[in-house]
This record gives sequence, C-alpha cells and structure tokens, in this order.
Amino acid sequence: MRRKLAVIVCLLWMAFIFYQSSQTSQQSNELSHEIVNYIGSQQKEETKVETPESMVIQESKWSFEQVNVFIRKSAHAFEFFILAILLAWVLIEYHISGWKVTVMTLLAVLLYAISDEFHQLFVEGRSARIFDVTVDFVGGVIGISFVQLILKIRQIKSRR
Repeated sequence: MRRKLAVIVCLLWMAFIFYQSSQTSQQSNELSHEIVNYIGSQQKEETKVETPESMVIQESKWSFEQVNVFIRKSAHAFEFFILAILLAWVLIEYHISGWKVTVMTLLAVLLYAISDEFHQLFVEGRSARIFDVTVDFVGGVIGISFVQLILKIRQIKSRR
C-alpha cells in the first residue's frame, strides 16, 4: 500500500509540474505578480511597494521585475525540490538505498527538467532555457540532500 501511495503522490506532483508548465506566459506571470504584490503589501511602511509599474522595495532596491524573476525561479526550484523528495520516497519503498537513490533521483530530476523545458517550447509565450534546467536541477540536488540528511539522522538515532 505504501508503495502505491508513493507512486501516486509522485505522479500527481509530476502532473502538477506539467500543468504549471502548460500555462501561457501571461497566466504564469499573473500568478507570480499576485505573489509579488502580496509580498509588497506585507512590507513595513518604509519598505512598502507602491505600484506594479514603479515597484521598488526601498531597502534592497529590487525592482518589481527582479522580485518577480526571483519568485518564479524559486518556485521552479521548489517544484523540483519536492519532486526529488517524492522520487526518493518511491525508490526507498522499492528497497533501493544508498548512493543508488541519489543517482537515480538526480537522473530522473534532470530528465524531467529537460522534458519540462522541451514541453514549454509548445506553450504560447514560453521558451526553453538551459538556465531553467539548472535551477530545476539545483532544486532537486537540495531535495535529495535533504532526504539523505534525514536518512543519516535516522540511522544515527537507531544506533543509540
């Protein structure tokens, strides 16, 4: 039952990533703009963001578009961070362990990141960029590192 659950959750997450990549650039930007506007509205008065066109976070001097790009890239990395964790879960449920989990997870993350960028070539206003594959892969590296850290902590605790 746990194996099936791991596979289903992982496939659902992959479908979510595919859905996000299927959004046109306008749809995708609207969502990230909402997030940037929300962040701006939560700033203290002296750092408050004024309008989307002239939006500047005063203390850091980040423009609206710079914050938007940061949010978008962070979201990509986070999607693949979660994907790496879920892929590792699936592999562990199938009794794959050690370095094999890391290598197989990172290979799957890399292939899915490449296919995600390829998919975006066919979506209005979207493009494929190697930089985005790199961001996705870094998210996956952080995700599998997190998994390996948790596994190591559990191993140390079980020895006590």
